[in-house]
Amino acid sequence: MTAGTTAAMTTEKTSRVTQRFFKARIASPRISRRIRQSWRAGLQTAIAAGIGLALASGRVCGADTAHLPVQDAPVASRDPNAVFLRARAAYDAGDLPAAREAYRALLAAGYDVPEVRFNLGNTLVRAGEWAEAIAQYRIAQYARPRDPDIAANLRFSLERAGAAAPALPLLRMWARRLSRSEWLAVLATAWGVMGAALAGALLWPRGRRALLRTAAGAAAVALAAAGGWLEWRFLDLHPEAVVRVPDTPARFAPIADATVHFTLPSGSIVRVMGREGGWYSIRLDGRTGWISTEAALLLSSPPTKSVP
Repeated sequence: MTAGTTAAMTTEKTSRVTQRFFKARIASPRISRRIRQSWRAGLQTAIAAGIGLALASGRVCGADTAHLPVQDAPVASRDPNAVFLRARAAYDAGDLPAAREAYRALLAAGYDVPEVRFNLGNTLVRAGEWAEAIAQYRIAQYARPRDPDIAANLRFSLERAGAAAPALPLLRMWARRLSRSEWLAVLATAWGVMGAALAGALLWPRGRRALLRTAAGAAAVALAAAGGWLEWRFLDLHPEAVVRVPDTPARFAPIADATVHFTLPSGSIVRVMGREGGWYSIRLDGRTGWISTEAALLLSSPPTKSVP
């Protein structure tokens, strides 16, 4: 383990906000310069407004806090912030069982936020529990897909476990650059911009052409956002799982004595395509097979509500 990786895994989360604004490129020589500029302006306005709303909602990568957000309901009659800080203190003191149980108690009480998942993953790494650590980092990554600390620790844990994450096609990788809530924010904003532009085109005839181009740009952004959201919806239907048993056999059929197709190292992230009894039908990089449900940790989808 390098010094840089160790520092990343022992340092609590810091606030990092990354904003990227993409400019539309229209290559057709038939379209006039004025039309290209109007199209770009409309498209950029919709994108900027959507990302701005996501930033304001506090769900963009790195927009976290040093302490666990507080809910009205206590965790087992205790202050959740106190439990969170006690878990951190236990981790720093090397009392890994106490830190692990405190973080798990917070998750069980409904405080499912990336900070808790990330710190629990760090605790499990120090304890040598690589498969479960990978599961915690992966779930945290669902909510913070561009967080560099989560990505670095997940990558390091996969390397140490001798496993690998599934290779996603380019479009699906692009769709996971934003979380589910961020795509919904962009979709809602683009829809609002499109509606406002269409209403303005009806009420203001002189600016109708520019407003219609703005509406077209917003519609393109809304379509892209819908595609991004569908990737997360597909993840609900076919969730990921982390293999927790070394050299798990993936068989050709959901039968204990069926022929082994391939084996999976502990920590492998697979896609669950279905279930039959005590077996998962899994897919990894084009290969399919059946593994025992006891050999894998099924990952939960990212929470749809943030902790207030």
